[in-house]
Amino acid sequence: MDFESVNTAFITWLKENGASISPAIALKDYSADGAGRGVIALDNIATSELAQKIDLSSLQGWGPLILCMIYEFYRGPESKWKSYFDILPTKFSTPMFWTEQDLQELDGTGVPDKIGQEEAESLFKESLWPIIREHPDHYPARLFHEKDCLRMVAIKKIDSGSQIFNTYGDLCNADLLRKYGFVDVPNPFDIAELSGEAIVAKCTASEDSGKDEKVEWLLENDGLEDVFILESQDDIPEEIIGCCRILLMPLEEFRSTIVTGKKSPSTKMTVEVQKVLRELLEEKDDRKLLKEADGPLSLSMKNAIIVRSGERAIIQSLLDKVKKWRPPTPAPAIPAGKQKPQAKGQHPNKGKKPYQKK
Repeated sequence: MDFESVNTAFITWLKENGASISPAIALKDYSADGAGRGVIALDNIATSELAQKIDLSSLQGWGPLILCMIYEFYRGPESKWKSYFDILPTKFSTPMFWTEQDLQELDGTGVPDKIGQEEAESLFKESLWPIIREHPDHYPARLFHEKDCLRMVAIKKIDSGSQIFNTYGDLCNADLLRKYGFVDVPNPFDIAELSGEAIVAKCTASEDSGKDEKVEWLLENDGLEDVFILESQDDIPEEIIGCCRILLMPLEEFRSTIVTGKKSPSTKMTVEVQKVLRELLEEKDDRKLLKEADGPLSLSMKNAIIVRSGERAIIQSLLDKVKKWRPPTPAPAIPAGKQKPQAKGQHPNKGKKPYQKK
């Protein structure tokens, strides 16, 4: 089927199955713009105007849904969902479907550890495949129709002829790429991550650091994360500084002031913390640069460059701030025999206890 035939069949299928679609929208091919099938406004759409309403059908967990989709897909023209399957993409740009070579270009970012390919393969092999093998002609899954529904509503005025975009939330490019296979440029919500494990390793190199004891205390008091979030607009987060100060603290001081004395750790920068953070950020910023390509870049390579350059810019911004930090200048000592000048309007005996013996 050609593009328009698939569109027509899909819209017809939606309406036949209870969907309400505004006559002010239509499907359009945006492949020439580096995208795919999108939605265009045929007329002006006011804020809060309902663009689409779809009855909500739900399943618990991914497993039953996957089994149901496999079953319905292989029913072919007999399936109620055929028009829906016809409009789905056959190729995906999310990192789960990248080659090993392309995935290497994401090294140093927070993406590779969150792709979830091993978990997905494990779900299929351990949970789904045994059921499929045991019941080759039928799968024990069905849809549960709820009273609720899905609504797509305009959050601002949309002019006729404009493409209509769905918002995925305030996500960084690493999450957009991992979940949906695209990136935003520029992206004001970009972040970088600093590993909690790396911070611990850097701060507890000596054998007598009391690493296990301090890590246990930090975990119990929410002072240590798997990853700490870094943003370009901000300074180094206070949680990171506090975590470093605990880990760098002499063990006996930690026990007497933090554990026994119940004193909260300071979150002010010190020379020792500055050194640790500078080394951590320089190591993270020392990732290999992508080589200049001889020919056109693939979509996955372009997206990897955007994710890495965005994170690199944040790391560099924070590294510059760390390098520029200087310890506060101590107040000058008052010479012996001289009295500290009184503040204007302050009584000379203010703060002194009456009848205090000298």
